[in-house]
Amino acid sequence: MAVTLRTIPQEVARRIVQHSELTILTVLARTSRTLQHEAEARLYAVLELYHGPRAFRVCLAVGACQRIADHVRQFILLTRQPRDIRQQAQALVVETE
Repeated sequence: MAVTLRTIPQEVARRIVQHSELTILTVLARTSRTLQHEAEARLYAVLELYHGPRAFRVCLAVGACQRIADHVRQFILLTRQPRDIRQQAQALVVETE
């Protein structure tokens, strides 16, 4: 039996996603349901946002989609865009359970 994108084993999909660059994950998420699940899990595991209107819109979008919200493991809201390590220490990190 031939393996297609519809029948790809989840472990194979996980390894493909692990070795892919972040910029490719959105494309993989649109390729097949198995790749979508694994790519979204990696894309949304850590949300790092800067204070502002865009961060607010992202919060609304994540809150409106339970499937995506389930993937979020760490949410970081920075008070300003970091320029160096010292500013990153000001990040507010909220761990999700």
